[in-house]
Amino acid sequence: MLMRSCTCGHFQENSIPCGHAFSFIYALQAKTPKHPSPRSYVPYFFSNQAWKNTYEHNLKPILLSSLEYSPGNSCAAPTQERKIRGRPKLTRMTSGAQRKLAKAQARLNGQTLTIPETGQGSQACGYCGKHGHNQLTCQERQVQVRSQSPQE
Repeated sequence: MLMRSCTCGHFQENSIPCGHAFSFIYALQAKTPKHPSPRSYVPYFFSNQAWKNTYEHNLKPILLSSLEYSPGNSCAAPTQERKIRGRPKLTRMTSGAQRKLAKAQARLNGQTLTIPETGQGSQACGYCGKHGHNQLTCQERQVQVRSQSPQE
């Protein structure tokens, strides 16, 4: 305890006793009543008194209009916006809720709207034109190929 260390490393890292250290300090207090309390192992700057002393004096507000701008001061200059790299998107990506709303509105108007679901991509099958699969996994094509293959 004199070295203010523990095998877990939290005591050394934070300067505040960890759970292991507190249990050891309480065990020492039970055996020897003259042993210091656990509060004596916490640094002063973590105490309530230090916090009160820090904010004892009033902080006066600063009026932004009274500040002067100097062009040579790089701290006051606004940050430069970074140019976005790459080709800009032609259409924005829609969320699942927006797709559901578009389908519901199309149903109310008597129209049919086919929007690919989330995770299925926006590309359609090259064979049947439906969304959700590709030409290799198309069920219609597999049926067509099976019927054309010579059976033994």
